Amino acid sequence: MNHPSFLFILIDLDSLLHGLNLQRGRQSDTKISLSYVVSSLQLFCSSYSLMHRENCLCIITYHSAGLEFVYPNIDGYLTEEINFKVSPALLSKTLQNRFERAINNLSNDLSRRKSRLNSALSSALTIINKHSQGSIFFSRILNMQFDKDVAQDYNSIMNSIFR
Repeated sequence: MNHPSFLFILIDLDSLLHGLNLQRGRQSDTKISLSYVVSSLQLFCSSYSLMHRENCLCIITYHSAGLEFVYPNIDGYLTEEINFKVSPALLSKTLQNRFERAINNLSNDLSRRKSRLNSALSSALTIINKHSQGSIFFSRILNMQFDKDVAQDYNSIMNSIFR
């Protein structure tokens, strides 16, 4: 039997912004823009929603200033009433606006860059633990990073996973 799943997409905005800034200075045949990234993500999430009508989704962006919930639109504390089910109509309205807002809040100075992947993983694992009690969900976490790993972050990432 096909069970619903809960997909968390964690996106490193610092590395995305760094990649977009690098591309501006280079001559390349491949042009990637923020709108292209957002539309590709929207297509992926809409396809995911078609796999099972009860599938749940949470998109979290993390950056040097912290992390932000992109979908669903969570401002404040997590409560039991938050609906994580995928709504393609709501997704299309939300993604572009939330990504633009998050990137506008970032500083272009990436020299002080510190990964917040450990915070995003901890948040995702906490929500999975809370949401999966009493229900059958297959939980998955997809991390999208557009840059090389930072070796100094390995300990904090491992600590967030094995707590």
